[in-house]
Amino acid sequence: MIDAKIIKIALNAKYNKLLSDYDFEIIKKNKTCGDLITIRLNYKKKTTLTYDAKSCFFTKAAAEILSKNISKYNLAQLKDLKDEIRNYFKSGNKKISKNLKPFEIILNKKYKTRKDCILLPISAVIEALDVKR
Repeated sequence: MIDAKIIKIALNAKYNKLLSDYDFEIIKKNKTCGDLITIRLNYKKKTTLTYDAKSCFFTKAAAEILSKNISKYNLAQLKDLKDEIRNYFKSGNKKISKNLKPFEIILNKKYKTRKDCILLPISAVIEALDVKR
């Protein structure tokens, strides 16, 4: 059963719209389940990330959390975040690091099978930023 807070984040999304003024766009598909996300980033003024997701609640919630916090991350920090989320689901440790705090609501061992859904928006932004360099 999905936590009601995750559903609420996904349904009350502020960033689930696509910017018309953006520096780049990436479309990424989750090969495991078929979730599809389009992400647009704007770096000109204040870093802004918006998305359109044809996906489950986990991908939408992760995209919303990332959008809200995107200005806190550079490329290296996003890569660290992705690694930390992967390690969280692999390890037996239930402790949430400071870097993972914004994503705490969707980080629960019972959602281990949804790891790729949670990582999809983060992976998309990393891929887009890597291409941009």
